[in-house]
Amino acid sequence: ATAPTSHIIYSLSCLSFKFSQQDFNRTAVATELKMKSKNITVTGAPGHLIDCDGKRWWDGRGGNGGVKKPKFFFARLTDSSIVNLNVKNTPVHAFSINTCKNLLVSGITIDNTDGDCAHGGHNTDGFDVGCSSNITIKDCIVKNQDDCLAVNSGKDIVFEGNFCSGGHGISIGSVGGRKDNVVERVLLKNNIVADSANGTEPIDRNIRAMLRIRTLLLLVGGALASEFTVNKFEDVQEACRHKNIVISDIEVPAGQTLEFSGLKQGTKITFVGKVTFGFTTWEGPLIRIIGEWSLAVIIP
Repeated sequence: ATAPTSHIIYSLSCLSFKFSQQDFNRTAVATELKMKSKNITVTGAPGHLIDCDGKRWWDGRGGNGGVKKPKFFFARLTDSSIVNLNVKNTPVHAFSINTCKNLLVSGITIDNTDGDCAHGGHNTDGFDVGCSSNITIKDCIVKNQDDCLAVNSGKDIVFEGNFCSGGHGISIGSVGGRKDNVVERVLLKNNIVADSANGTEPIDRNIRAMLRIRTLLLLVGGALASEFTVNKFEDVQEACRHKNIVISDIEVPAGQTLEFSGLKQGTKITFVGKVTFGFTTWEGPLIRIIGEWSLAVIIP
């Protein structure tokens, strides 16, 4: 997704503001900001802060019970950009990207760390993507208590250069039950996921997980043709769980083998970057690939 060359710009120019009790009372169920348009850019002025005052709704239950909580930003945009926004303490989900096409989201900071407490934030997803195509989310920071990125359905999704902490990492695929449950062509590249749990409640700060791909049997849909990009040697073990593996520029430590084992039938491994082996003497193979038949290894 690229920013349009000619468009309307909406700038949040005040330095700091809160959604007040007069704006949304505690039992509100509406989305706080909703935009449906084409060829626009939504941006924040230097030094601004959008404080959603989530503590007025937080009860540790999120969208699973308790008081009903408003989402922060609902986007239904085409050929548009959302850039450089600083958001704090959303009641539940931050950005709902639904029925969007050709959308760039960049430079967003979502800081819900105040919700790291008893009866605090829950279901505070950073970015939820559904029924959308050609979406790029890059160079964002998400500190929350749930998914950093959740792709429920859509195609041609790029998530690159983002930092996620405190939540559940990255979720690809729907658990079913929706009209559209299909995910196609998701690229994850150069992201950092720290202090995150994957489906563990409460969050165990010693558990670090980057990615989960989930489906529900007997319902239409699933996670299809998503890419797992290996950016560092430590990613290799996780990559072996997936069927579409892309090997970017990585360095293999001295004495280690770049091993892909337990691969399933139909797995595709594509080398697109440079693999460097740090060794002076070597015993054994540099690369070992173990899997079932119909395994494709592509070296452009």
